[in-house]
Amino acid sequence: MNTTKKKLSLSLLVTFWTGASMSIGMGMYAIFQYFQHPGITIGALFKSHLLHILVLAIPTYIILCIVLHRVLINPLQRIFLHLYKIGKGKQEPLELQTNVEEVQGIIDGINIMIWQMRKHTQADEDGVKEDLPE
Repeated sequence: MNTTKKKLSLSLLVTFWTGASMSIGMGMYAIFQYFQHPGITIGALFKSHLLHILVLAIPTYIILCIVLHRVLINPLQRIFLHLYKIGKGKQEPLELQTNVEEVQGIIDGINIMIWQMRKHTQADEDGVKEDLPE
């Protein structure tokens, strides 16, 4: 029995949950408005919230997507491509700088791994054997 889950992109997940949270927030606000102004019609509520969506939600969504791609998705794609190159034997450091602490930590870890691989490859070529720490 194959129980593999479908893989979703980070961009798709953030897009979905951003839309869901905006919808929930707008729904809660509509309920609040309905009870604050008992005579308001559903059409007036819809019209009011459509304006809010156009003015607030859509620009927020667009800016969030742009920032997400620049600071997370694009660096992660470069990291994945670099890891595939390492898997094919290319021992070059990853030259990528970011202001995101967690992403920079991954980059630093990859570069340390490359440095260690080069060090041990050179030691093997020189015929030097050393015990690796556990």
